[in-house]
Amino acid sequence: MKTILLLVAAVLCSVPFTFSEEKVPVLTELLVTPTGTERTAFETSLPVNLIESVELEEKITTSIKTIFEKEPGVDVVATGNGSIHPMIRGLHGERVLVLIDGIRLSEQRPGGNHAFSLDPAQIERVEVVRGPASVLYGSDAIGGVINFITKGAENCTQPGSRIGGEAGIQYSSATDGLKESAHVQFGKGRFNGYFGGTYNDAENIETPEGELNNSFYDGYTLWTGGNYIGDGWKLETDYSFMNADIGIPSPDAFAEDYFKGEKHHRLAMGIEADDFEGSIDRVRLDFGWQRHNRHRYRRKTAAIPPAVQGDLEVEIQLDIDTYTLKPQIFISPDDSHYLTMGLDLFYEDAASSRTIGDTGSAWVHPKYSGVPVIPDSNRIGVGAFIQDEILLNNNWVVTPGLRIDWIGSETDGHPQHAIKEQNRSENYAVSGNLGLLYKLTDQVNLYSNVGRAFRAPTLLELYFYGPHDVANDTGNPELAPETSWNIDFGVKVKTERCQAMAGVFYNIVDDYIAKEKRIDGNYYYTNYDSVTLYGAEAGIDYDFGNGFSTFASASYVFAEDDDTGAYLPAIPPLKCSYGVRYETEFAKAHKFWIELSGITASDQNKTHHNEQNTSGYSRFDLHAGVNLSKNWSFVFGVENLIDELYYDHLSSTWQDIGVTDNPGRNVQFMIKAKF
Repeated sequence: MKTILLLVAAVLCSVPFTFSEEKVPVLTELLVTPTGTERTAFETSLPVNLIESVELEEKITTSIKTIFEKEPGVDVVATGNGSIHPMIRGLHGERVLVLIDGIRLSEQRPGGNHAFSLDPAQIERVEVVRGPASVLYGSDAIGGVINFITKGAENCTQPGSRIGGEAGIQYSSATDGLKESAHVQFGKGRFNGYFGGTYNDAENIETPEGELNNSFYDGYTLWTGGNYIGDGWKLETDYSFMNADIGIPSPDAFAEDYFKGEKHHRLAMGIEADDFEGSIDRVRLDFGWQRHNRHRYRRKTAAIPPAVQGDLEVEIQLDIDTYTLKPQIFISPDDSHYLTMGLDLFYEDAASSRTIGDTGSAWVHPKYSGVPVIPDSNRIGVGAFIQDEILLNNNWVVTPGLRIDWIGSETDGHPQHAIKEQNRSENYAVSGNLGLLYKLTDQVNLYSNVGRAFRAPTLLELYFYGPHDVANDTGNPELAPETSWNIDFGVKVKTERCQAMAGVFYNIVDDYIAKEKRIDGNYYYTNYDSVTLYGAEAGIDYDFGNGFSTFASASYVFAEDDDTGAYLPAIPPLKCSYGVRYETEFAKAHKFWIELSGITASDQNKTHHNEQNTSGYSRFDLHAGVNLSKNWSFVFGVENLIDELYYDHLSSTWQDIGVTDNPGRNVQFMIKAKF
């Protein structure tokens, strides 16, 4: 499939279609995630995805899952409406580093169904780096980096007052869900500010099999911030708060299973200066603080101990505080070098509580009630990095980088907990990369990248012990950190009408951390000596002119344990996405567009022994929209046009309880007003 798409891209990008003389301007959107400074996707030696806010609006995005499901090399491990784990090249959880405006999102996401605290209405664009990026970002970037750039303040210094913004409403029939959102920008002189919020009330998902219990979402997100622009410097801040009840589909024995009053605070502050003489281009300091209050509530009505007179009620509280500090300096000693160097520091602590009792009496579980799922624990990390971009002969761009990290962790333990008090320090970890970009022509770039990355075990992987979704999980304080070697190479094409890419990758991960199901039915964290993942990705966007365009992409991953030959769990099947689009302008500032798209996934029978095989499927979507002016727009969509019953191999709902959480035919609309 990769070869076919590459050949098609080469043909389309070189054939001058003659039925239209109109020339389409090439998009030149800039990304900051791959190198730490502004570059276009065409100019980087890393494979990247860029998703703009207009694409999110046209997809009527109510969930983070919708953002990635048609992107090459990117997938989502999902459970219902709220539990989302972005995946890159078959790696997910803490192996994919999630950033918000360049600051890591700390949510401790491995091994279970955990809520994702960012709302799509906050997002201005999404930048994805496929492949290791540990030099700039440290632990967790083995699979890659996803950087969510949020809607913030303008960068304006004009005198006088100003205000503007947008408000919208969305509806989805599959959940009978209504979502309202608003974002307001204002300012005066050198000060710029903003505030916004969203409220999402979605019922259980309606699938072709019927209503999926415990798949609702009911909550809100608020955000605010601003900046002040001085002479040669800028100070900026951002704060957001999420509070929601988020259902988690579970076996029938659980009448209720959801995150109850899930809360997440996120504060980011940054200061940047660029008024320097000599080779210093700019200096930046970023600080972040996050508090995540996770409250899992479960009520079980079957298979309960004889002592229970009513229902068995389980409540787990987990509180995580995270602090980050990242100073960086950017240096241009001459026209052929651009250096990025800095420090990366973080501190996080976790505390929890657990109650297991009877709703019909005062009985509590004698072994587990009152025992935390993770004792008071903390982790600290310090990293230093340097990366250079070297321009050679106007054709070669070489990007070498080096990083060293130290991460230590400890727990206070608990008398009744399986893990007792201990101090533990990770060894120093060295990461590096060497990227090469060769400008074959003005329209074709060849790229390759070799990278070494690492990931330190999380506090949950080290010290967790207790109920987690379908069984008990047991942490392992002896886990070794993961290290990987990855190589990828490919081609990028950009012409007046066409943008295309194709590439292959090969990734070896040593001491891969896995959650293994044992004979007692519970799960235990352990290290695999070595695993290998390899695959390919390709994509093309072509504009025929006269308003017609088409797009397609394909992704494939193969993954196995090198010692046993067993397949790794949660590996996506071969997936293709494709579509056609028509767009036209009429009257003044009016636009109409319509798009028919589809996703096709093959069978997945290369499965881990804890998994179910999954049959392939095709799903088709129709979206259309009209801009009635510069200020009003309306989008209508029908997802899963033919009401297909299909099973996503990466769905925890399908793997754990054997049912689908994919909606049937889903009619949507969105109305947005700008002012």
